[in-house]
Amino acid sequence: MDDIVFFCSQCNAKLTADVDEAGEDFECPKCQSPQTVPVLAESGEKAKRVTTKLKTFVQPPPSTSTGAPVVRIPKRTIVMSSKSSGEQGDESDDYLEDLGGGGMRLFAVALGTVGFALCFLSLSWAVFSLQDQSTSGWIVLLMFTSTFLSGLMGLVLAQLARFMVRIADRLERFELS
Repeated sequence: MDDIVFFCSQCNAKLTADVDEAGEDFECPKCQSPQTVPVLAESGEKAKRVTTKLKTFVQPPPSTSTGAPVVRIPKRTIVMSSKSSGEQGDESDDYLEDLGGGGMRLFAVALGTVGFALCFLSLSWAVFSLQDQSTSGWIVLLMFTSTFLSGLMGLVLAQLARFMVRIADRLERFELS
């Protein structure tokens, strides 16, 4: 059977009733105010807007839809700002470094400093060892190479740690927006 769809005159709740119940009185289930089911012009056909003493009106019967409201969600657009080189890029880098926190940045600075110190110490040790002639040349060269490479590795790891902090901060900013 067809249903009559109308709204409560007090609370605007959506109400439905069978066509057979047209003209009958009842109470709104939501606000308990007295309502009268509107009368259709022709049963099963288009409904006229009939104003009753309670200021209700008749709407046409619902179409073949399920009655659920259609919610349209706009597509999310990703906007990456393209900053020109210069002052703007430096400001954003400072902002991202501030977001990274002190722990990882402190680790990167300490690792870079230790790496630089190892490079300097290995070079100075190699120069003094070769002047004394107390050790053979290949041991000095091997020791210099190993300490120099470990110092460079410290510098590379420091830069990678700094880079990872910046990536994590950008991802966090992207997820928040």
